[in-house]
Amino acid sequence: MIAISYRREDSLSITGRLYDRLETKFGRQKVFMDFDSMRPGLDFRQQIRETIEKSDVVLAIIGPNWFGERGGKRRIDDPADFVRLEIEYALNRRIPVIPVLIDETPMPTPDQLPEAIAGLVFRHALPLDSGLDFRQHADRLIAGVADLIGFHLTQQSFGPPASQLREDQSRSWVKRWGKQAAVWLIVLLAVGAAVAVWQLRSKPTIETKLPIANSIARTGKEIAKCEKYRATWTPPSEDDAAASGAEGTIWILVRPSDALLATIQSGVGIVEKGVFSSDGKYLAFDVGGGSTGTIVRLFRIREESGAIEIKLTTEEQSPEELIKAVSAVLIEKLHLPPGGSFDHTYFTPLSVGSSPVFLFFDFYADRYSSDHNPSIKIGKATRFRYRNETKTFDVAGPLPEASRN
Repeated sequence: MIAISYRREDSLSITGRLYDRLETKFGRQKVFMDFDSMRPGLDFRQQIRETIEKSDVVLAIIGPNWFGERGGKRRIDDPADFVRLEIEYALNRRIPVIPVLIDETPMPTPDQLPEAIAGLVFRHALPLDSGLDFRQHADRLIAGVADLIGFHLTQQSFGPPASQLREDQSRSWVKRWGKQAAVWLIVLLAVGAAVAVWQLRSKPTIETKLPIANSIARTGKEIAKCEKYRATWTPPSEDDAAASGAEGTIWILVRPSDALLATIQSGVGIVEKGVFSSDGKYLAFDVGGGSTGTIVRLFRIREESGAIEIKLTTEEQSPEELIKAVSAVLIEKLHLPPGGSFDHTYFTPLSVGSSPVFLFFDFYADRYSSDHNPSIKIGKATRFRYRNETKTFDVAGPLPEASRN
């Protein structure tokens, strides 16, 4: 198992992004993140120890506030600090610990650490950039972890490459026409049975009217699922990718049959994460990447009178307006100089509700720049709640501490 040790107020957003990548590659059962969601009434030290003992490797996520400074004291100096206990138990049991340094955070020196975890400084560290190099750094980290624990990585989660799909399609056509006679015989025999069965069935459900999704949709990268549906994402084909503005596709499939409910053009960029409302009526996902950051999109999934319709519920609020609205709230809360803009902004959807419709998401900004003022380092995420009916936002999590550079 891969255990992730992190401090929420230091690196929650980027740790969540890394967790998603690790889960995609290794599977949910092989990655553990929430040490602080321990069972009530039990000794948390023992629970941490038991979790660490089951781990093959521990990732120590170290950001600029990893020491947990508060009121002139450091949480890392507290013998009961969760982060300290996680690392201490791993070091004592000779479990590999990989320090992951966020956004050029320097490696702690021995004199900065309690003696119990001073050995951490001698572990080889890897960088993890929350901006442009996130994917490259995350892939390097994943490869290192896989090598360390002897795990063979595959590309299954992302679906087969386009060349493989074309080859499979060609073979299927050969088989189809080569066995045409046999197929027609089977069809004739099946028609009578199908008619008899149809007469005995009640009114068909929406699902029985839907086509089964093709292999591209079924084997795409799964970004979200709920009791009723699951959603997969595939990038644009090799031919389309060469064109400017090529978009990927989100496929909404009915569980468990994988009947195809609807498709959505996801927008330009990569989709990393999505989330359904518990009743499956709404889907939110992020899209983008690189220097442009990401945006979050919210869709409504509607089933009415047997006709399948998908409708975007935020037509009035384009992604650009969404960024402006969130930015305006942060500028006011942080008392930032007006007229500026945030750089490297990332939206990460967390949960969606349908009655009333709301969306919780993290908004990460790297810096804030404005004319005639020094650049302000943000470097953290703020949690927002978006109310769809009123198109309003409120802060639902801790604000980042801005520092002028």
